[in-house]
Amino acid sequence: MPPKIITGELKRYEEEIITFFQIVGDNTGLNFKTTRIFAYLQVYKALTQKQLKNLTKFSSSTISTTLNSFLQSGIVTREIGTNARVGIYRLKSEKVPFVYTEFSEIMIELENLDKFIVTTQEEVNKFQEEYPMFCEFIRRRLNSFRNYIEAQRRAIKESSKYSFFIENLSDLGLKENIISIPDKLEPILKKFVTYMVDNGVYNRDDPIANLVFSYMSIYGFITQELLVQLTGLSLSTISRTLNHFMENDTISSLPKQYKQSRIYELPSVSLIIISQILKADAIIFSWQSKFQNLLNNLEKTNLPKSYSLELIKRKIMQVIAQISEFKDGSNRLENAKDELLVQYNLKK
Repeated sequence: MPPKIITGELKRYEEEIITFFQIVGDNTGLNFKTTRIFAYLQVYKALTQKQLKNLTKFSSSTISTTLNSFLQSGIVTREIGTNARVGIYRLKSEKVPFVYTEFSEIMIELENLDKFIVTTQEEVNKFQEEYPMFCEFIRRRLNSFRNYIEAQRRAIKESSKYSFFIENLSDLGLKENIISIPDKLEPILKKFVTYMVDNGVYNRDDPIANLVFSYMSIYGFITQELLVQLTGLSLSTISRTLNHFMENDTISSLPKQYKQSRIYELPSVSLIIISQILKADAIIFSWQSKFQNLLNNLEKTNLPKSYSLELIKRKIMQVIAQISEFKDGSNRLENAKDELLVQYNLKK
């Protein structure tokens, strides 16, 4: 049978839990509606489409599409209620503690990206004699992705496959110059960008952000005008995307020179993405004491014992325990970042 929906005073505790999952999703670039549906499944463990529609106020098509994607990824199962004869969607909560993507699935995608980057670097190497500096530049920019993948490998799989690769460009003498990619290398880079966008490497829900980020990850230093030329997007779209990147500290801009276009920079893909992940982790950790206070308040209330009360208490205790376990992986990622900083010559 589908579970009974929480009402009354316990509703505010439910909403606190939903808010937590929503904040985590927002800070990791996940889809708002998908995250909210996932959050309610986290609270109730199992729900029908009708219950999810009533809880989220989303359309039936949105609910159905999201649940089908959850079924395909294996994070929910579908059961038929013996009396209600409706589909009940049950969450495999042990597979996805805070977001609706499994860590194991993330690593599969990253390992595939690593293989693709190696192939891309091999294609670039064919032009080494003709364009030695450009080839080295591109190899190092791609190395930054490989360093991010290696850091995640150490955090998630608790194993190391490579030492960190050289990605610092300072010895190439380019300083803050915008490079001009040779025509012969452009098809290789376009193939790389296409892979990034098609696979949603940076943000699976925003192809425009993926496109702009992909070109910035190659060039390092770039102007709005060059991004318009490379992407085919309008100047206003580029401007909005860059402003969003600036707001979340993905990129920065150099002081504008007189009668020159402003230059935007993305020095290290690996360090930026790792920093964003650790920032999201810190938000998760900050909720541990808040959940403990909520649990203490529940223990002090005179609410009568009920299924809903026990459901909320169990969920809060589970999240507290999961946050504690989650810290180990975050610490491993922090350690990987420290080692990468040393390699990058930024560690003071």
